Amino acid sequence: MHLTLHGPDGSDYPNEYRLFRIEPERLIEIEHLSHDHHFMLALELHPQGESTLVKWTQTFDTVDHFQQVANFVATANDQVLERLSAEVHRGSSPA
Repeated sequence: MHLTLHGPDGSDYPNEYRLFRIEPERLIEIEHLSHDHHFMLALELHPQGESTLVKWTQTFDTVDHFQQVANFVATANDQVLERLSAEVHRGSSPA
């Protein structure tokens, strides 16, 4: 699957992913296929009453690669999770 992430400064970031494994309402595993930024992403969903705890695990090919991108990835992941939270809250609001 191809998608473009849009940065807060208006920059576009084309990405290619492969859905690796899906367990409905429990787990999604995605492989990011870029050769210069390859990683596996696992999203585990754990119901917590009326909420859902999302466990986000990102695995890089090497420690060196992770260290090179750690600051960028932490910021980008925070932005993605903030947008996800906003969409969940928007979807649960009365119309």
